[in-house]
Amino acid sequence: MTQVFLALLISLLLFACGQTPNDLQIIQELAQECVTSTIDGNFNRLVDLTYPKAVELMGGREKMIALMEKESKSAKEDGFAPLPTTVSAPTEVIKIGAQRFVIVTYQLKMKVPGGRLKRDSFLIGVIDKPGVTWTFVDGTTMDEAILKRLFPAAANKLPLPPRSEPVFEKTP
Repeated sequence: MTQVFLALLISLLLFACGQTPNDLQIIQELAQECVTSTIDGNFNRLVDLTYPKAVELMGGREKMIALMEKESKSAKEDGFAPLPTTVSAPTEVIKIGAQRFVIVTYQLKMKVPGGRLKRDSFLIGVIDKPGVTWTFVDGTTMDEAILKRLFPAAANKLPLPPRSEPVFEKTP
């Protein structure tokens, strides 16, 4: 019993004290898996990595997967396809209330008819309590109302990257 209490106390202290370089690497790996799952169409895994409240707002796991499959199929039929990308390493974990947040940036690349689009993008990583894994939401196109619904205590405190417009590159 003492060992369990000690282990719990240590994990709470580590959670409260910040992050280690290894923590940031784990976050980057999970964020990369999130982006790669989207590109590969592995929507089951993507939902596993998505912040649960966002899944709930989408109507639940099955509805979210069905919607993503439908949108992916439609995009492919129209000549759109996501291209491989690499997420950047996060620099810090931000504590707001009982939650921890991290911003993970990457450049979204997409094949489109006649060329490709590039857009600076980001994920918002969140963890609600010790012992729970990081989950993510795409922050790139998220509006303020949804941000407030997902993270009421943190919506106005998160240092989000500036929004950018997609850039089209014509290919021969």
